[in-house]
Amino acid sequence: MMSIFEDDFLKIKSRQNKSDHESNSILLSFTGIGHAMGDLNVQKPEFFGAGRSFDNIIFIIDKTRSWANKLDFDIVKDAIAPLVGKRKIYSIGNSMGGFNSIISTHYVPTEVCVAFVPQYSVNPSIVPWEGRWKEHTSNIKKFRFDSVREYMSNTTDYFIFSGGNGPDRRHAHLFPVKSNIRHYSFPSIAHNVSKRLKEMGVLDNVVQSCFDRASDLPQSLEYDILSPKSI
Repeated sequence: MMSIFEDDFLKIKSRQNKSDHESNSILLSFTGIGHAMGDLNVQKPEFFGAGRSFDNIIFIIDKTRSWANKLDFDIVKDAIAPLVGKRKIYSIGNSMGGFNSIISTHYVPTEVCVAFVPQYSVNPSIVPWEGRWKEHTSNIKKFRFDSVREYMSNTTDYFIFSGGNGPDRRHAHLFPVKSNIRHYSFPSIAHNVSKRLKEMGVLDNVVQSCFDRASDLPQSLEYDILSPKSI
């Protein structure tokens, strides 16, 4: 693992693919808020497996858990530029990482963005019912990104996988419905969609099908299609 950039708000790391095969593509993996380990909440690079088919995987960590509000995407673009070159860019993230991966497509030309259980917004004025991460969202003094709506590119294909229960269901039904957004909701799953898919042994296939723009979900999965069809 190679460190690319770090300041008080942002950390960027890279794992060069050792394969002889060149895909002419790069994966940006946006990290979520992290996992509790004792008294610590540690943010670790995520979706290592999803990067196997790419020339490189770049991990982008929002250190202050700001839902991108404290990130400078000009810094991100400049930091990753030597690694990206002329390669095509794909992105992925879970929860806050999913939100950040969607926001990033407004600044970084991206072929496909895969987002698991992303929030539509964490601004209390827009989603006053969302209280799951108040220890982090209460530290956001200025919301540069009120929601993902205005930052979804017309040239990116989005694959969004939402939980179908509780607040995740409410977030899911706020997302825009467009032809370049394929949005799936799982009625029997709450916020742990990617974990459940991994336990079922289908996560890698689902993610790869998104990158291939195939969206072939296993028939054994129960899901609702929220987009592109109307909801």
